[in-house]
Amino acid sequence: MDSRRNESVLLRWYRALTPFYPSAFGDEYETELVEAVRDREQERTGIKAALWLWAELVADLATTAPKEHWNMLKQDLHVAFRIMRKTPWITITAIIVLALVS
Repeated sequence: MDSRRNESVLLRWYRALTPFYPSAFGDEYETELVEAVRDREQERTGIKAALWLWAELVADLATTAPKEHWNMLKQDLHVAFRIMRKTPWITITAIIVLALVS
């Protein structure tokens, strides 16, 4: 926890944005992403460089997070449809029950 206190403001802001990634993606890659940001931050100095890096990070998050959410949704739907194909009677029963309840 002490290492997080010594982090720059930019890095703390970036950590605050990482929950926008899907949780599985964040769990797997958060450490690597933070290290990459830390390295990029050390390469640049000055407020202009920090603001530019922040803009790059937000733009990357805005493009990467929706793609990762979409990929996970596609995988989930693929698994769901595969299971529904393998067990058609259970699927039909569930659809009928849901239609009756609604």
